[in-house]
Amino acid sequence: MSYISFIGILIFIGCISSVCSQNIDGKLSLGVVIPCYSGHLKYLTRCLQSIQDSTLHPDIVAISFSSTTPDKIPSLSQFSFKIVTTITSDHKNAAQNRNLAANLIDTDILTFFDADDEIHPQRLEIISKFFRNYPSYDAFYHNYIYLKNSGKTGSYIPVNIDRDWNALVHVDILQKDPNAIGLMVNPEYARSHSIFDMAFAHGHVSVTNRLFIQHKFPDDKNSLGKEDSVYAADIIKEGYKIGHCPHPLSKYN
Repeated sequence: MSYISFIGILIFIGCISSVCSQNIDGKLSLGVVIPCYSGHLKYLTRCLQSIQDSTLHPDIVAISFSSTTPDKIPSLSQFSFKIVTTITSDHKNAAQNRNLAANLIDTDILTFFDADDEIHPQRLEIISKFFRNYPSYDAFYHNYIYLKNSGKTGSYIPVNIDRDWNALVHVDILQKDPNAIGLMVNPEYARSHSIFDMAFAHGHVSVTNRLFIQHKFPDDKNSLGKEDSVYAADIIKEGYKIGHCPHPLSKYN
């Protein structure tokens, strides 16, 4: 082997090592996906302000407006992050709206929630750290607060992400709920770890781009009204590795 060939091999190995290191330790691009039909327009500014107030801003926010027209859309210019939109006057269900918005962006991670939600200030930071720490995982779920039924004020509790990480994130504990479509925590694990609040936010899932390319939200008539739960059950059935946060990272009215 010549000296030049040997140097070339070393450079090639070095490049591979650099790419692998960036994939594990480098910044993953993060996109927020928001479906918004006409009934949620009044909440949208509040939702976006909760993103603005977050400890980590997304690289981009994609919004799919349906059952409305451009003149009804509130101003979005006051927010510091990039926003892209698609608008149609046609009616779209939740799955169609999510897919339309997600197709506008190409980030490493896509995190979904709704226009009437407010996110925990550290939600995006927790999600970003999860996928950086667990590069072989493809989805992440968390709990939520439903203010109308809970009687709670909905105030979020700040967390020390580094100190409390083991309490914030659990892996390999989800299974398909035998009594309903959707996900549940393994009961034995829940008991041993004192996880009692299982208010899953099925529609607030965060997924890798590689998963979303293979599995978009189902918009067939059999999934109508339960698209989020069907999607959750489908990806766990397919064997994707999924993380879970038992703390509420979103709330809505």
